[in-house]
Amino acid sequence: MARHWRAPAADRHKPTSPNVANPAPGQTITCRDPSKKPMDMGPQPDQQELVNMAINVKIAIREEKW
Repeated sequence: MARHWRAPAADRHKPTSPNVANPAPGQTITCRDPSKKPMDMGPQPDQQELVNMAINVKIAIREEKW
């Protein structure tokens, strides 16, 4: 039975990604620029609108006899 590849014992304890909670000595953690705003996705449909869209899709599929 094939075994999963494992790093050599000496390498196993090395973190693969920067540890934000406990950075290694000399390691600096850079945070996202707080001045940048998240991308504006425009007005989001409300819950009822999403439900209506789902119902319309269901009806369309039923009529197509997929």
